Amino acid sequence: MSSRSVGNSAKYPANVVTTALSIAQGKGFNDVTQQTLCGSKGYSEDQAGATACQAQLADTDVNCVGAYSRACSALTKAEYTIVKALQSQTLTVASSPSSLTVGTQATLSTSGNQAAVTYTAMGACTVSGSTVTAAASAGTCTITANAPYTAGYKAASPTAFSIAVGGKLAQPLTVTAASTVIYTGGSTTTVTTTGNLTGGSVTYAASGACTVAGSTVTPGASAGSCTITATTVSNVSYTSGIGSVVITVNPRLAQVITLSAASASIVAGGTTLLTSAGNQATVTYTASGACTVSGSTVTAGASEGACTITGNASATGNYAAGTGTVAITVTARPPSRCFVIDFTNNNYNPTCGAGNRLATFTEMKTNLCQVVAFTWRGSSSVYLQGSNGRYIRNGVGYPSSWTIATFAAGAATDSYGKSGNSFALGSTEAAVCVTP
Repeated sequence: MSSRSVGNSAKYPANVVTTALSIAQGKGFNDVTQQTLCGSKGYSEDQAGATACQAQLADTDVNCVGAYSRACSALTKAEYTIVKALQSQTLTVASSPSSLTVGTQATLSTSGNQAAVTYTAMGACTVSGSTVTAAASAGTCTITANAPYTAGYKAASPTAFSIAVGGKLAQPLTVTAASTVIYTGGSTTTVTTTGNLTGGSVTYAASGACTVAGSTVTPGASAGSCTITATTVSNVSYTSGIGSVVITVNPRLAQVITLSAASASIVAGGTTLLTSAGNQATVTYTASGACTVSGSTVTAGASEGACTITGNASATGNYAAGTGTVAITVTARPPSRCFVIDFTNNNYNPTCGAGNRLATFTEMKTNLCQVVAFTWRGSSSVYLQGSNGRYIRNGVGYPSSWTIATFAAGAATDSYGKSGNSFALGSTEAAVCVTP
């Protein structure tokens, strides 16, 4: 066609160029160059061809680049026809949170796409692959999903959606004490927490009448109120958790100690045993006055008087130290009873038996006797006759509680007595001291 060869005013006369342009425009082309370009693409040089070609030249469809790596205007009619005949991808967001807490993440997914989806983010979030991360501050996050051209399919229309980014959630931390009442200087208690949603470590702090180490609370030396505060760490979803519990610290309980003596009155030199009740710890005893104590045994002194036993139990657990006392009276021993034995009586007594010598004795009116020795050469034992007429042989008989010397037959010397002031004895007499 003559119009296809026309396009340079230097080659053709002016009237020829003008004629060619008019012909091209008459066919619907903007100029001869466009007519030539459209013809090279395969469009007919008529009104329909010009309209279709101009539509292709103006088209910015990304699928042209996706299919042929060239813009639509650079494609042939045949290539462009293939692009326009591509199937559509319907891109639908299949999974997306409607809201996120600051700093948290979520995974996005779509359906209906034939090509791999890419995401872009604006606002209070970022996106990497299919993972969206909320920003550190609250706001609105806008995600746009794109599915590009793929063989046989057009690029999907971008799909945008929004995610609300909110502040961190609170951790309602609850603190519980194993015992909310403890005692000064006494037993400890422990604390635990619930509601730790981050699963992080919990630290405890104490104020008031106690201290805390780890989760163990120790009462102080003074009574009062103790507050234990627990704190746990924050994470991307939750703020730091805090909670507290109040523990009462009371004075230690009293140990009310009651002491008892097996006998509240003992004679000089005698003993008795102690017992205690109401004590929480072992009782130790001390003595004052007319006695001594060893363990739980009280021994009276040599003189009569008052004896006071004090029992002390040290502080233990929730109990303070305790003290108790008991009074014991120490009485004097009955005085020694002294007798003079007269061996001049040679009368036989039927009660004593044949061949036995009877010695009579009378009680001396004194509490002091001297140890005396005497010689008895008889062939049998001495029998002593009491004032009531009963006979005593070798210390057995009346009164049975007395201690009386045994005068064995043929003994060279037998003696019995108690130190003290001396007194005169006859040549045939001996002194015997009897202690009840």
